[in-house]
Amino acid sequence: MIDFFQNHPFWAWASLAVIFLIAELLTMTTYLLWLGVAAAINSLIILMFPNMPLWASVTIFAILSILSVIIGRKFFNPHAKSHNESLNSPNHRLLNQEAIANEDFINGIGALQIGDTMWRATSKAEIKKGDKVKIHAIDGVTLDVIKL
Repeated sequence: MIDFFQNHPFWAWASLAVIFLIAELLTMTTYLLWLGVAAAINSLIILMFPNMPLWASVTIFAILSILSVIIGRKFFNPHAKSHNESLNSPNHRLLNQEAIANEDFINGIGALQIGDTMWRATSKAEIKKGDKVKIHAIDGVTLDVIKL
């Protein structure tokens, strides 16, 4: 294997890049992607400097691997939280909607009908049947409303 690296360094590093990228497709970790990128860049460097010794190309690969993983994790982190917390929460579409109270709220608890769904609602204000309210928060399946 070392003879192959020494005799055909460009193809060796390009092959290693392809192996890393195929392994990335199988594992879907994004970690091997950055090693594949480092190996591909290293193969291009060796194409520009064909007489580079093996120890130098391995050192460059190690440095490129560390840099590509750090940069890749910083800018392309697949586990980063979404900035839109309501992306997969359809109930958040109810925020700021107006509705009519279906019943008098007793001890701050009542019900609203929105579309074909009856919702449990809470309010600090005294709300009577027929009052117009605005939904300003959602806690699980309970709407918190304010009287308009």
